[in-house]
Amino acid sequence: MWDFDYQWEGDGNKDHFMYSYWDRGEQLPLYYEGTSKRIKLSARVEKEYLDTNNGDFFRGEMRKHVFGIEVSAPFDSRGTGVLTYRYKSSDGPRATAKNDDTWVYVPTLRRVRRISTAQRTDAVSGTDFTFDDLRGFDGIVPQYDWKCLGETDLLAPMNSKVLAYPYEKNHNFGPYGLSYADDRWELRKVVKVRMIPKNTDHPYKFKDLYLDKQTLVALYSFAYDQKNELWKIIWQNHRWSEDDPSYYPGWPGVEKPRDLKVVSDTIVNVQTGTGNRIEFWDNNGTPLGNKGQIRRYIDVGRLTLGR
Repeated sequence: MWDFDYQWEGDGNKDHFMYSYWDRGEQLPLYYEGTSKRIKLSARVEKEYLDTNNGDFFRGEMRKHVFGIEVSAPFDSRGTGVLTYRYKSSDGPRATAKNDDTWVYVPTLRRVRRISTAQRTDAVSGTDFTFDDLRGFDGIVPQYDWKCLGETDLLAPMNSKVLAYPYEKNHNFGPYGLSYADDRWELRKVVKVRMIPKNTDHPYKFKDLYLDKQTLVALYSFAYDQKNELWKIIWQNHRWSEDDPSYYPGWPGVEKPRDLKVVSDTIVNVQTGTGNRIEFWDNNGTPLGNKGQIRRYIDVGRLTLGR
């Protein structure tokens, strides 16, 4: 499971996204557009960081990575920003681990609010997602028990041939809006892993993840509530960096990234009939820029720029 944190993904992730909300096959007016960025601040493999900082982006770095979101539409949500720090110590024993720090800038309040770590496992406002559902799993590994339940073969959209948002804003994937029916599907060998929360107040009793055996990325997840009833089905679509050189350009020291990126998360709440889709087909790990730009991006103070 450590591969979710330590897999090769270049600088991290950088994309333009669109979130849409669906109810029994009907797309509702609720939507968000914006940008997001994840920057790996440790465990870097580029020679310049390995030789000088033992893989850290900055000398003496305590953070594992930083993740940011900037909402640009609709207008009444424009300027909303999120910034999360994840720390290296989160890999250690729970008693000494430092939990994530997350800040949200709300334009209507004109101030930055700090979010408690417990809210990472709560549904994000207006969605069926939690932050930890992204990519199949975006939580902290030691906060869960893990069991391997075996191997099987599954059909899954693994190597996308379509171009959705931001290239095509209203791409029609097929019936009900929550499938990738018109995309390329492959028969994949997968490993089934069960994630069991150690925290007793977690909304999930457990979640079963189906990981692609070749790449270890999540293809499907099935989350169960505290009554052991199926609650949510989550699946992803992916895109190879070799798909188009202009989409994922290399950089000094990494001429060919050779990366596999999640480009969409879809979730269905089987208990309510609602669902969400997040599209970010331009997701890539090409570095944002120089260290000055990185410092500005990961500074909590930038959130107050608002609209």
